[in-house]
Amino acid sequence: MIRQVTSHVSLQSLVMLLSTLLLVVPVPQPSLAGNMTDVVEQSGIQGGLIVHIGCEDGKETASLLLNNRYLVQGLTADAKQVQQARTNVQATGHYGKVSIYHFDGRNLPYTNDLVNLLVSSNGKTV
Repeated sequence: MIRQVTSHVSLQSLVMLLSTLLLVVPVPQPSLAGNMTDVVEQSGIQGGLIVHIGCEDGKETASLLLNNRYLVQGLTADAKQVQQARTNVQATGHYGKVSIYHFDGRNLPYTNDLVNLLVSSNGKTV
């Protein structure tokens, strides 16, 4: 019998864990798409999952995809922004490798050790 285990990680414990396991990069505003490329390059990661908190219209999120070694997920607490951000990402031709999701603004929907780079825009904190 296969069991499905679902776990919700509290915001505080996740932030503590992430601070020891991966690089969290706050991006000062105003930020430009070119700066997002620099963020990834300067982080030193060579691939994996990049999560962009505060993805807004999705354009900066899409610019985080440097090559096929990465998957990028944008998160926004504003449900109204999700569809527009998805439309903008689709226009880049990268939807699938780049995806946009709504989240509650407090709890990241990831298990431990999954995210390689966490980028936060517009002063968004979790």
